[in-house]
Amino acid sequence: MNSEESTFFQDQQNREITLANMASYYRVLLENIPDALFVLNTEWKITFANTWAEEIFGYSREDLDLRSLADLLIQPPQAMPKIQEITLLPPDGQGRSVECFARHQSGNVLPVEISAVRSQTSQGTMIMVSMREISARKQAEQTMRKLSHAVRFSSAMTIIADRNGCIEYVNRKFIEVTGFAEEDVCGQQMVQFYRKDSTNNAYEELWETVTAGQEWQGELQARHKNNQDYWARMLVAPVLEDNGDLSSVVVMQEDITVQKQYERSLHEAIEAAKAANAAKSEFLANMSHEIRTPLNAVIGLAQLCIQTRLNPQQRDYLDKIASSAQSLLSIINDILDFSKIEANKLELEETNFSLDSVFKNVSTMLSIRALEKNIELLFDVPPSLPEQLVGDPLRLGQILTNLANNAVKFTERGEVVIAVEEVERATDIIRLRFVVRDTGIGIPAEQLSQLFRSFTQVDSSTTRKYGGTGLGLAICKRLVETMGGEIVVQSTVHQGTSFSFELSLRTASSRPVSHQMIANCRNLRALIVDDNRTSCQILEQQLRALELQTEAVHSGEEALLRVGRGAFDLVLIDWRLGGGMDGIRTAKLIGSELELEKLPKILLITAYGRDDLWPRAQQAGVGGMLIKPIQKLALYTALNNVLQPDAELGGTDFFQSNKIAEPELSKIRGSKILLVEDNELNQQLATELLRQRNFVVDVAPNGQEALNVLRRQSYD
Repeated sequence: MNSEESTFFQDQQNREITLANMASYYRVLLENIPDALFVLNTEWKITFANTWAEEIFGYSREDLDLRSLADLLIQPPQAMPKIQEITLLPPDGQGRSVECFARHQSGNVLPVEISAVRSQTSQGTMIMVSMREISARKQAEQTMRKLSHAVRFSSAMTIIADRNGCIEYVNRKFIEVTGFAEEDVCGQQMVQFYRKDSTNNAYEELWETVTAGQEWQGELQARHKNNQDYWARMLVAPVLEDNGDLSSVVVMQEDITVQKQYERSLHEAIEAAKAANAAKSEFLANMSHEIRTPLNAVIGLAQLCIQTRLNPQQRDYLDKIASSAQSLLSIINDILDFSKIEANKLELEETNFSLDSVFKNVSTMLSIRALEKNIELLFDVPPSLPEQLVGDPLRLGQILTNLANNAVKFTERGEVVIAVEEVERATDIIRLRFVVRDTGIGIPAEQLSQLFRSFTQVDSSTTRKYGGTGLGLAICKRLVETMGGEIVVQSTVHQGTSFSFELSLRTASSRPVSHQMIANCRNLRALIVDDNRTSCQILEQQLRALELQTEAVHSGEEALLRVGRGAFDLVLIDWRLGGGMDGIRTAKLIGSELELEKLPKILLITAYGRDDLWPRAQQAGVGGMLIKPIQKLALYTALNNVLQPDAELGGTDFFQSNKIAEPELSKIRGSKILLVEDNELNQQLATELLRQRNFVVDVAPNGQEALNVLRRQSYD
C-alpha cells in the first residue's frame, strides 16, 4: 500500500471516529433534554424515543416502538393534521408548535406543546417530534387570567408602576373614580396624581418603605381629572426581583372622601358636645354657692322656727319643710359635685386628719336616719391604725357617707357596718381597705354593671320607692379613682351588699390617744351586753387592744347571771336589748338585786334618743353613756370617766358628744363677733343662732364695711 492509500484510509478512519463521537454526543444530548423526543417514519410510527418520553408518558421504549404518534394524543383527528402541516413548512428560523392534549399510560390527561420537523437522510425521510409537558405553565396562565380578571374588575382602584414610579397599568375602577382615561395615566409618574401639599413626607415615606421591600399603608390626598380632591386609603406592595431589587409596585386604593367627611363631622359634633357639656358643668360648678345659699337659709330658718313654741300641726309642717329642703340640698349637692368632677374642677386636699374625726362626721350625717329605721350603724376600726393620716378627709368622708347612706336607704332590718382594714404598711405610707356592708335588699348580679353609671339606678321602682338622683355611686367611683383607688361591689339578693375600695395614705407622726389612757385599765375585766353580735365583736376588739379581759352576752338575763358568778370591773350594756329587759333595767338590777362586794362601773350604749335617757340611767347606777356607732376617742374618754374620773381626759359629758361641750361654751359666752355676710337671709340665720348662745353679734355686708367697722371697735 503506497503512502496515498495509507493517508486515505487514515482519513477515513478519523472521519468514522469523529462521526461516532458526534453520534455519541447527540445521543447524550437527546437523552437528557427535558422534553419527550421522538423519531418517526413516514407512517408516523415511532422508531426512537428518549428517556424523557418514557418519564412523561409512563411507557417503556419497547412499548413505544412502532406505536403511532396518534395513539398518544387525545382527539388526534384535530391534532394530527396540524402537526403534519407544520412539518411541511419550510424552515424560517421561527419556532412552530401545536398545543394539544396527550394521554399518560395511567389515563391522566397532559397538556403538551408539540414541535415537529421533517428531515431527509441517507436512510430516507424521517420526522423528528418534540413534546413538552406544559401543565405548570397552563396552571400559571390560568392563575394569571384569574388574577388579571380580579384586578380588572376589582372594587378597589389598582395601579401598577415600575420601579421608578412610572404607571404601567390602571384598572377600570381607577378610570371610573378619577375620570382619567388609561392613556392619560400610563407612562406618567404616580406622584402627578396626588396633591403635593399632602404627599411631601408621606410619598417619600411610601417609596422608602417599598424600596426596602416592605408594604406601605396610609392615606394620601389625590385628585380627579377635573382637579377636585379626594382622599385615598392606600396599600402599596413591592414586587421584587430574585436578588431582592425592586421590580415594580402594585397600588390598591379606595376613595374614602365620604368617610373623611363623616369623621370630620363626627369630630366637630363631639367637640361641640364636649364644649356644651363643659359649659354646663362650669355653669353648675360656678352656681354652687348661689344655689346652696337660699336653700341653707330655708333649712336653718325652719330649724330655728321648730325651736319656738308651736302647736302640733305647725311643728309637723315645719318638720316636713326642713326634711324636704334637706333632701333637695342633698340632690343639689350630688349634681354640683358631679358637675365639678366633669369640669375637672375637683381638687384634692393634702392635710393631716384622724380617721376618728372622719367617722364622727359620718355618724352625725347618718345616725338619725339609722335610728328612724331601727338599724344598727356600726364602725369597725382597728385600734392599731395610725391616729393621724395625710390626705383629703372631706372627700373620704363624702365617699363613706354616700356609700353608707345608700346602705341605710336599702336596708330594712339588721345592720350597716363601715369597716377599715390595714392592707400593708411601709415607712410612712399605709394602704387601707374601706368596706361598707349592709344586710339590705341586695342587687341582682346582672344589674351590678350599671351601678356606677350617672343618673342610673337598678330600676325605676327604686327611684320611686327610695328616691335619689342616681349620682351618688358615680361620684363615689370618680372620687375613689381620683384618689388612686378602685371601687368594688359584691352583692347577694335578700342578703346584702358590700362596697370596698383601697387607698394609700401617708401617715403623720403623732402620739396615739391610747397612750393617754390610765395605767390601771390593763387587765380589768369587762362584760359586754349587746344582742347584736357584730357590735359585740367590734367592741371586744377595741377593749382588748387596751389589754382589758372581755366577755360578751346577748341579753339582760344572761348579764345578771354572769355578773352574779364572777367579778367584773366594767359592764357595757346596750340600752335596747332584745327580750323583755332593756339596758337601764339590767343596770338597775345589777346594783339592787345582786349581792356584790364591789359593784362594776356601768356604761350604757345607745343609738337612740339620749337626753331623756340620761336621768333614768343615772338613777339606775350608770356612770356614763356611749353613742353608737362607737368611735375610738369617745370610748377611751368614757372609760377614763367611769374608771378614773379625775384623769386628764375626764369630765366629758358623753351624751353631749356630738354637741359643743357646755364647759367649753361657757368660756366664750358673751364674746363679740363680727359676722361678714352679704346674703340677708344668711345674716339673719347666723345672727339668731349665735345670739341663742349668748354671743354679741354685729353684721357687715361686705369686706370693705368689715374693715371700716374693725377700725372703730375690736372683736373677739
